[in-house]
This record gives sequence, structure tokens and C-alpha cells, in this order.
Amino acid sequence: MRTKILCVICCAVFLCAATVNAAELHKAALQGNTAKINQLIAAGEQVNAVDVTRASALHWAAMGGHASVVKLLLDSHANPNLQNKKGKTPLHLAVAKGKVKVAEMLVLRGADTSLKDKKGKMAYEYAKTPALKNLAMPLSMLAQQAPPQTPAAQTAAIPSAVTQLPVTPVVPPAAMVPGSPPATQIPAPQPVVPPAAMNSTYPATVQVPMPQAATPAAPQRTTPNVGVDPAAQVALEQLISTNTKTLQDVDMKLKNLEEMIQILQGMF
Repeated sequence: MRTKILCVICCAVFLCAATVNAAELHKAALQGNTAKINQLIAAGEQVNAVDVTRASALHWAAMGGHASVVKLLLDSHANPNLQNKKGKTPLHLAVAKGKVKVAEMLVLRGADTSLKDKKGKMAYEYAKTPALKNLAMPLSMLAQQAPPQTPAAQTAAIPSAVTQLPVTPVVPPAAMVPGSPPATQIPAPQPVVPPAAMNSTYPATVQVPMPQAATPAAPQRTTPNVGVDPAAQVALEQLISTNTKTLQDVDMKLKNLEEMIQILQGMF
């Protein structure tokens, strides 16, 4: 009998001590006293210990908006989804108090946005701003609220630089458009005829006769007759010499002409 009484007394003392330590942890969390919280955690205090309202230190820190304390408790494995007697999580309290930074930290660290309190409300339903409401709203509900994008909206979302590109209209052939003038007929290119085929389809090349070079006659030097005027004889010799030179020039020009004709025949 005495042993049972001693056990009951020991349990009561332990619970009282635990309650006192939890109360100190909750008070430090509400005040944002990180040094005291570090001291209590180092002494072995449970971060998920609850008070008479079943609120944890994370509830009090979230309600007070102390982001540094919330981070310290989460790093110490505090449960972000504990619900107090009213069914509220730390996220419910942070959203209701408008603590955006704390609410964002809780969501990123695993807070369940779909949990409901005793009134059947989720955390986002206590939000007073659209930004905080979207932050605390479950992803499934956000996806349902997003309006489906119509083809017209998708076209409007294309950059104007793309939609305003110049488009060249395709002009159909003239024969396909009624009343249009006939299209100009472009002659087909003629095939290149090889030299061998040209002999059969084209007239033969005109053969240019080669002129024969005139062979100048050797000048006949006449012996002056007796009784011929010496001055006339000299004049006659000068005339013969001049004619000989002229014939030589003509002969040279004929040779040049012959060479030119040969070159032209080689080209054709």
C-alpha cells in the first residue's frame, strides 16, 4: 500500500516538473527567446510537449510570429502538424495572425495545408490577404481554381513579334483564277548541240577561198638604147623601183590576210 502511494507521488512530482519545464518552453517560444529555448532543449526538454490546451511550443512561436524560433524548433524536430484542443495547427495560428514569413516556413517544412480544425476550416480560410490565402491553400485546390487556358488565350500569349511577322500570300497560277489574263509562255531553253550534231542540223560552214598571193614579175632592166634621153631613162628606173616596192607591200598584206583567214576558220 505504501509502495503504491509512493509511486503515485513520484509520478505527480514528475508530471509537475515536466509541466513546469513545458510552460517555460512555451513562454520562451511566445516571447521569441531563442537563448532560453536552446538552454531548455539542451537540458532535455521535449519540443513537442503540450500544455493544458494541447498547444506545443511551435503553436506559441507561430502565433507570436517569431520566425527564428520557428526555425529553431523545426530544426529540433518539432511536429508542424500537431493540433490543439480546437484542432488548430501552427499554420492555422500563423495565417490567422497574418504572419506571412512564418506561414511560408511552415509550408516549406512540411505543414499539411489540408488539415481542418474543429470548425471544419483549413488554414487558408483564416487568411486576410490573397497572397497569404494562396500560400496556405492546398495545391489541389489551387489547380482547380486556375481557369483552363483557351486557344484564344494561348494565341494572345504568343509574343507580338512572332504574330506580326510579314506573311507573303501564295498567288495561284493564272489558269486557276477565273477571268485572269493568260500567263506568259516562257520558251524552254534549247539544248546545247554538240559540234558533231551541228553538221547535220545546221548548214555547213562557208569555206572562204584563200586568195592567191600575186607573184610580182621581176623587173626588166632594159639597156638604154642609143639615142634615148638619159633623164627619161633615170625617171623610168625610179618608176620601176617604186612599183616593185608597192608590189612587195601588197604581197605582205596578202600574207597577213591569209593568216587572219586561217585563224577565223580555226575558231569556227
